[in-house]
Amino acid sequence: MISSPVLDAQGNLVSDKMNKVECWKDFYTQLLNHPPAVPTDELLQLAAAAEADPDINCAEPTEDEVAKAIGRLKGGKAPGLCGITAEMIKASGGWGVQWLTRIFQAVWTSGETPPDWSKEIILPFYKGKGSRKECKNY
Repeated sequence: MISSPVLDAQGNLVSDKMNKVECWKDFYTQLLNHPPAVPTDELLQLAAAAEADPDINCAEPTEDEVAKAIGRLKGGKAPGLCGITAEMIKASGGWGVQWLTRIFQAVWTSGETPPDWSKEIILPFYKGKGSRKECKNY
């Protein structure tokens, strides 16, 4: 990705690393940041008239729920920014379940997620169609 030149928003070929990074940043900023959708009046009326479903459990997460979620993690996947893999979480056993449960319960109670949970890594892969110089073909 970084080795080949790309076209900037004006159609100019950019080959130096810093400007290419800026082109990718601009491309993904435009692609991923959309203004929030405005709900229709009909949707707002339906939401106001909706009743809570008594079958939906809204209590904070339990150790059993966390253990089940850990059991469903798929191995062989790339870790997140923290570097922790699914295999590492599964290998943590009961102590890991207790630790994660405390974290999830704190997030549940506060209603705020840690900033790191919003960070992501984007790796552009060429689709094999169109010019390699255009970011939209990745």
